[in-house]
Amino acid sequence: MDFSTTHKELLEEEKTIMKLQHKCREKLNMLHSQLQENKKKIYENCIKHHGNHLWEAFREEGPYGERYFICKNCNTEDY
Repeated sequence: MDFSTTHKELLEEEKTIMKLQHKCREKLNMLHSQLQENKKKIYENCIKHHGNHLWEAFREEGPYGERYFICKNCNTEDY
């Protein structure tokens, strides 16, 4: 094989890989949006059935650990 043939094949393979990466990124973005929407529904469902969240406070490990809260009913996190 000469250079131009091999180079053309490699460029086509590169295009194919880039298209696949783009499709995967779109799919990941879509799944991220679906997950965020699902979390929102869980949050709202807890309020609908319990009237409000029942937050329990926690602190991250370490000397400067941040506080965060988890609902005892639905396990939703809040910072």
